[in-house]
Amino acid sequence: MCAEKNNLNDEELLKAFRKLNECYRDDSGVAVCKGSLLVLLEAFELLYLNRKTKNEELNYLNNLIPTGLIEGDFNDVFGTVEDAIKRTEEFIKSREVIEGSQAESITANLIMIMEREKFNMPAINILHMIEKELLNLPDVS
Repeated sequence: MCAEKNNLNDEELLKAFRKLNECYRDDSGVAVCKGSLLVLLEAFELLYLNRKTKNEELNYLNNLIPTGLIEGDFNDVFGTVEDAIKRTEEFIKSREVIEGSQAESITANLIMIMEREKFNMPAINILHMIEKELLNLPDVS
């Protein structure tokens, strides 16, 4: 994302998430900066916790690290999105290398939440605590 900008609006933020998603998809075998990916995961978590609609639970879960169980009720097999975010964070931190194909799912969730959910305030206001980190993500323009 453009570090020279002082701030972003929601439209620019969504555009940047789409470009990052394309980069991860196009370079699926290339190593991704784990720090950048953790910032993106934190952005998703902040947006998820501050949405006023609840539209895409299963889709979000499909893009995060699962429980590993194949039997039981829905919560046993899928868990909650909050728990899946924690599992995904642990997965990222524990791996020596994360490839673009693994990173693509996080940007897919960011795109989905920005396009399909509603918030009580602009998304960029929700992300104000990590805006500096978002601005310092790789420039994909």
